[in-house]
Amino acid sequence: MEDIKLLKTFFATREEFEELKEKVDKIDYLPTKEEFYKTTDEMMGELKAIRESQDILVGRSSDHEERITTLEDDMDEVKKKVVVV
Repeated sequence: MEDIKLLKTFFATREEFEELKEKVDKIDYLPTKEEFYKTTDEMMGELKAIRESQDILVGRSSDHEERITTLEDDMDEVKKKVVVV
């Protein structure tokens, strides 16, 4: 009888084994540490590229705004000089 008690303390019973098996099945879909870091590195690389391209586009947009303003000012001057007959 004492031996059975000792065995139960060191080894899982069938019920405990089934519970553990269910828990393992639930977390089986989780990525490994290496997979997680690899995916995170890829996403951070893409985020960095997006931010860099956004900075470039903001600079271009600013240049375009300046050109448009200059052209509008030039058009206003031309309109003033044009004589309507």
